[in-house]
Amino acid sequence: MFQLKAEKRERVGTQLAALREEGKIPAEIYGEGIDENIHLFINEKEFLGVFKEAGESSIVEVEFEGKKIPVIIHDLQKDQLGDRFLHIDLYAVDMNKEITAEIPLHFIGESPLARTGSAVLVKSLNEIEVETLPSHLPQHVDIDVSVLVELNDTIHVKDLSLPKEVKVLTDPETVIVSATEIQEEEPEEVETPEEEGAKEESSEKEVSEEEAKE
Repeated sequence: MFQLKAEKRERVGTQLAALREEGKIPAEIYGEGIDENIHLFINEKEFLGVFKEAGESSIVEVEFEGKKIPVIIHDLQKDQLGDRFLHIDLYAVDMNKEITAEIPLHFIGESPLARTGSAVLVKSLNEIEVETLPSHLPQHVDIDVSVLVELNDTIHVKDLSLPKEVKVLTDPETVIVSATEIQEEEPEEVETPEEEGAKEESSEKEVSEEEAKE
């Protein structure tokens, strides 16, 4: 289990900006067994290191004031540029109760069709929803695309191999990735000056004939 140290947060309002500049990210813990939201600060550098490994689908144990609370990283707020985290929501879990979570899909290997340029891999899904005990949550699920060897070969959710303790909630018939024939775009027809002139002459002739009828 990943570990993350924190400190109780007392200061609020305009002081938050100054604390962020000190490398502290405000955070909230809520969820199972939490009567009132717990306000914390987490060291930005430490959080980035844990988040890089844990992502949003692994249990992280947050330690503060002698307490240790298992959580999952539930929601993240970033600045307008997307460079820094402004706020972190942490959802407390009961290690003895099943939870639902979104598990990211990692695509590995290489399809021979994609390697030769005879097909393109179309990815339709980036994560699946599962239900399991917190201790059984996988960090990610590997999808080996090297099995896609013929056009229209497809990997569905039902093709995934997961531990028996993990129940997949996503529709088993959902397509994850498929090998699709490359569609070549037809070149646009470019009219020559002679063709453009002929069209203009024809249009003028039609207008003249209409005026003569009137």
